[in-house]
Amino acid sequence: MNFVLRTTPNPLARNVPLDIQIEVIFMVDIDVSTVVEENVILLDVGQQAGVPVDLSYDRRVLTIKPRANLNPGTHYQVQLIGGKEGFRDITGNYLDVGYTFDFYTDHTRGIEPPEVFEPEDLSEWSAPVHFRWSVAENADHYELEVSQSNTFSPIVWSGEVHDTEVTPVIDYEPGPYFARIRSVDYKGQKSEYSPMIRFYYTGGLQSEPVEQLVSELTSEQLSALQSYFAQQAPSNSLHVVGSTPKDGAVHVAHDQGLINNWPNALKEIVIEFDDTIDPASVDGTVVYLVSDRN
Repeated sequence: MNFVLRTTPNPLARNVPLDIQIEVIFMVDIDVSTVVEENVILLDVGQQAGVPVDLSYDRRVLTIKPRANLNPGTHYQVQLIGGKEGFRDITGNYLDVGYTFDFYTDHTRGIEPPEVFEPEDLSEWSAPVHFRWSVAENADHYELEVSQSNTFSPIVWSGEVHDTEVTPVIDYEPGPYFARIRSVDYKGQKSEYSPMIRFYYTGGLQSEPVEQLVSELTSEQLSALQSYFAQQAPSNSLHVVGSTPKDGAVHVAHDQGLINNWPNALKEIVIEFDDTIDPASVDGTVVYLVSDRN
């Protein structure tokens, strides 16, 4: 049963304010015990990352309040979980297959990201990396993120910087790194992130940061550096090699009557990767079980 009447913002709405308070209006009264964070997902579609929210419910209206302003120019998706463990009304009827709607935030022009001067894109470093950028008009401070992944998950360093340069204290390992920065004004409004900066840390310590620019690399060194970053593309970084049940499987037994008299009800879903993953990166914001009716 679908008992969603309407939403704010409307599905596929554009230019949504960054401080939006999302509302879902139901046709019936909802069992308040099902209004929990596990049943509501606000997803940054581009980053494939969940956004922390606070929930409240009153008189058939579910209010979803992001704990921080949303990013400008970003595609978001709201997912309400259905099924037996999802939303139910006060008579016990549950949202059969969940409810999903998307929206796009405003391309804010009130504040712009700074221009990054160093490190230069595709540069090589053998000592702690020094970051330096331009002054952004109306900026109160800047938010810098450094990661070993171009999806910025997980983050190896992030910080609020009130100057236009910083040398983060990072326990670097040899390999490729990625960085981005954005401006934040006095009201907390955030700009879009700057274009991503890619650099390679070779290891070793010196008294001062030493940077080797792309223009100084030999063709062999440049090819090797480009190869490192190419291998960091999201499609190549981690692969699923198998799952139980298999992808596309049908007639899978579940706990409500055994389909085709199959004696083994499904108790867990197992996903196998081609490499070891960090257990700390696996939580309810990156793994979803979405039901759909055949």
